[in-house]
Amino acid sequence: MIIQQPLILIADTSILQCDAVIHKSLSQVSAERQKKILKFKFVRERALSLGAGMLLDEGLRRFGCDASRQKITIRTDDHGKPYLVNGACFFNVSHSHQKAMVILAQAEVGCDIERVAESNDAIVEALFAPNEKALYGRTPEGNKREIFYRIWTARESFLKAIGRGLVNPVPEFSTVSEDGTWSPVIGYKGRTFWGQHGLYEDYAYAWWMEYLG
Repeated sequence: MIIQQPLILIADTSILQCDAVIHKSLSQVSAERQKKILKFKFVRERALSLGAGMLLDEGLRRFGCDASRQKITIRTDDHGKPYLVNGACFFNVSHSHQKAMVILAQAEVGCDIERVAESNDAIVEALFAPNEKALYGRTPEGNKREIFYRIWTARESFLKAIGRGLVNPVPEFSTVSEDGTWSPVIGYKGRTFWGQHGLYEDYAYAWWMEYLG
């Protein structure tokens, strides 16, 4: 039986932004995650990576996957997307500034979270689909930042869900329909994905999950 509802977790990692706390907590994540954490130069980046690892472990436990680090092996595919070798479930991780986000499901998933900063017209022109450009273009100036990041996270998370990154050529899809509304479902090469995106505090977030019927 396929569980169609994903598990989504978002956490603030600012409480971990202390070298003493980081070193005390390292044992709570895998050896691979520890190596990744210690490569970062700044404490905020180390705390963010640690928080993402801890959130993933919590998500695996809640979702019912075996969260024992002796039994879980995580690898990355040719496009850099992480996956569980035993295939117990699918997951994806994102983090930005102080927030970490994890999604787990029994089908392919992708997620993205970004702190809302300044919009970027060059990215809109280069990477957004025509309907997305149109929505952004008619948005009042005071709301452009939020719309930019909602579209950006929706696009990034979809690319992660289909196992692609920002590589050329960028797959053709749109998170906005022809009538200017958000698309809750996207079809891509015979596959169907459904998702959600919005604003959370000072962040934009999005996720997509493959619908298996």
